[in-house]
Amino acid sequence: TYGGKTPYRRDLSHSTIATYGAFATLDNKELLCAIQNEREWRRFCCDVLDDPTVAQDPCFEGNAQRVAHRETLDAIGSATFARQSCEALADRLHQAGIASGCVGSMGDLATYPVWTI
Repeated sequence: TYGGKTPYRRDLSHSTIATYGAFATLDNKELLCAIQNEREWRRFCCDVLDDPTVAQDPCFEGNAQRVAHRETLDAIGSATFARQSCEALADRLHQAGIASGCVGSMGDLATYPVWTI
């Protein structure tokens, strides 16, 4: 709040890992998810995307292929996330054992409750 305006937030994607980034949800929130290994990739496809055939697509076999085809993969993720609420998707990602979190704005950070130890 010091500067009097909300600062611009930079992209949340990872340059060498896919799927890793934030996607817009049905309720106009953003949800960050981070696929960091092949187990998570299969769970993401089956339990979050509801499409196990994506996990078997040669274009997405291994992280290097997923990074090479990031635009296509991100379009699949975006379409799925746009149909569900942030809370519902966060629950599905949690149940699948995939790192994730709802993305707050810089303004949210200014009003975030401070915890004391």
